[in-house]
Amino acid sequence: MRRITLVAACLFACLPVAFTHATEAGPTDDDDATAFLIGSAGTFALVDEFDYPWLLGVQYRGRPRTSWRLRPGVGVDAGRDDMLYLYADVARDFGLPRDWLVTLSLGAGWFANGEAIGANYDLEFKSGLALARRLASGARAGIAVYHISNGGLEHPNNGSEALVLFFAWPLGRQGLSP
Repeated sequence: MRRITLVAACLFACLPVAFTHATEAGPTDDDDATAFLIGSAGTFALVDEFDYPWLLGVQYRGRPRTSWRLRPGVGVDAGRDDMLYLYADVARDFGLPRDWLVTLSLGAGWFANGEAIGANYDLEFKSGLALARRLASGARAGIAVYHISNGGLEHPNNGSEALVLFFAWPLGRQGLSP
């Protein structure tokens, strides 16, 4: 139960971000011209059975590449007991009022040592939902939840849900370049 308290405290600490001044509402041309470097921290599994194993992640999320504004991405999540998830995905941002964004993502990757959280197969799929606030600098801060499972390729297909806080730095601005 202590880890739930820690996650709740982290979420509470992010509340000031939600009330900071940001740019105008809705998607902007700037968003479509920007790739992001994303850092995340959270837990690989949201159930007591697995003792809430931590994760740290880093991802590159590219500029939209299709008429559907899908952004390609590659990333890695690492956790205790040598858990490692290398993945590629595509994501789509949807603008909300007051500089909020919802992002849907779908990907696949290789999971090493995932048995500790029910990811028993090397090939695991990842589907996610993120809520973020666009800041005046163009950066984004938010929370994401995603599901990892083998999609029925092997039984059992337990899968796991992850919860992370993230910060996305725009590349190509303020000294950062892709």
